[in-house]
Amino acid sequence: MTITATFNEKRLACPGYFLYIYVNKKRTKRMENQSYFLVKSYMKGELAHLYNPNTSIRTANRILMEWIERNNELNTALAKLGMRKCDRIFPPRAVQLIVQHLGEP
Repeated sequence: MTITATFNEKRLACPGYFLYIYVNKKRTKRMENQSYFLVKSYMKGELAHLYNPNTSIRTANRILMEWIERNNELNTALAKLGMRKCDRIFPPRAVQLIVQHLGEP
């Protein structure tokens, strides 16, 4: 038993293909309207490179740390979490604070 579906006046023998096209079109429309930044644990260099993608990781890291040091509210909030300058990983709560103060990358 073969089920056919029409899509742009073409008959397709595979209904799964039609569903795949329909779902992907909905996803791309949704992606244009929403941002998909995931709050999770990030390595310091990884998060810094998301904020400064056109620089090296070392330079991006230095720039991000300068932004954090200049923002007094963010700096004190991270200190309350127990974050230090030498930490290599930002936990999800720290990433959430950084995004609240600096915006999404």
